[in-house]
Amino acid sequence: MPEQPAAPTGAGSSAHNISKQGLAIALALVVGGLLAFGAYVYWNYERQRPSAEDAYLMANHLWISPRINGQVTEVHVVDHQHVAAGDLLFRMDPRPFQATLDRAVSAERLVRQDIIMQQSQVQAAEAKVRKAQSDRDEAKAESDRIAELVKRGDEPELKGIQARDVFRATDAALADAKAQQEVARQRLGPAAVQQARVEEAAAAVALARLNLDWTRVEAPAAGWVSRVTLRPGDVVKTADELFVLVEEGTWWVQANYKETKLEAIQAGLPADVRIDSYPDRHFRGRVESIGAASAASFSLLPPQNTTGNWVKVTQRIPVRIRLEPMVPEAPYRLGASARVTVLAADEPSARSQAQRQRADAQPAIAEAVAGGQGQGADEAEAATSASR
Repeated sequence: MPEQPAAPTGAGSSAHNISKQGLAIALALVVGGLLAFGAYVYWNYERQRPSAEDAYLMANHLWISPRINGQVTEVHVVDHQHVAAGDLLFRMDPRPFQATLDRAVSAERLVRQDIIMQQSQVQAAEAKVRKAQSDRDEAKAESDRIAELVKRGDEPELKGIQARDVFRATDAALADAKAQQEVARQRLGPAAVQQARVEEAAAAVALARLNLDWTRVEAPAAGWVSRVTLRPGDVVKTADELFVLVEEGTWWVQANYKETKLEAIQAGLPADVRIDSYPDRHFRGRVESIGAASAASFSLLPPQNTTGNWVKVTQRIPVRIRLEPMVPEAPYRLGASARVTVLAADEPSARSQAQRQRADAQPAIAEAVAGGQGQGADEAEAATSASR
């Protein structure tokens, strides 16, 4: 019979177990090192390319509201329609406003005509005053002449009395003419008052014409209308919010970054934007500004951190990122969700800033090193001389 193999000794089994333990420890160290290296790479990547998923597309938008009260007669837009600046959105019934304008124009004409008539009355009153003044002067001269003749006895006393009565009558007529002249002047008023009356009537005409123009509501800017429910026959009032106009000019992303990620973000850095509506597209942007306050600072109930059960919560700071111009095949949508990554490490100015700082510091470092070496040599030479 063949001989059976000898059973392994205790020393060999112990060595085998030790080798397995060493291999497991080495494997654990390698895995731990890889995990630590991966964590460092991820941390460094997030530090140089901070990202945020709490981001939304924003644009300038406004509510279309009438400036006057009236009834809608025509609606020229539908929901989600694109309009150009100056396009007619809807029209209101112009008839009452046209009537108001006609009345204001007539009132202005009457005011101007009334001023002309009053000026004529003043001129007529002035002519009467001049005539009354002339009559009085003649009556005064005649009265004085008759009085002299009566005094010499060439004329009877009765004729002198008649001459004085005529003078008194002309003097009273002059006073009456002057009073009528003053009344006419007061009714006309000074030149500034006349101008104010004309300007008031002209302003009423301008306001009536403006209200008539406001029956046509036009788009103040190019963009898209939304939430259009207006129909002909609706009665609207001033400042009613009828529908929204989203302007097409400027688009940006408001990314709410955690405050711990703001260190590498500064205005002017490029950004990569991914919009959830277009998952396969990348949009370029640039950091425009960083908010001066957290998003919660202006909320209806801002945080109160003076209570005893306070818990620290990382705040979010809004960062505004201006987007590149919109392309027709991928239109932007107000309020769409996005993911933003600021490319801090990819910006040449950001990369070279540290290099420039190091380059600027090199001469000072070299001078300090050279100075230290020179000082060390002087001290060594002094020590040698002392030993001699």
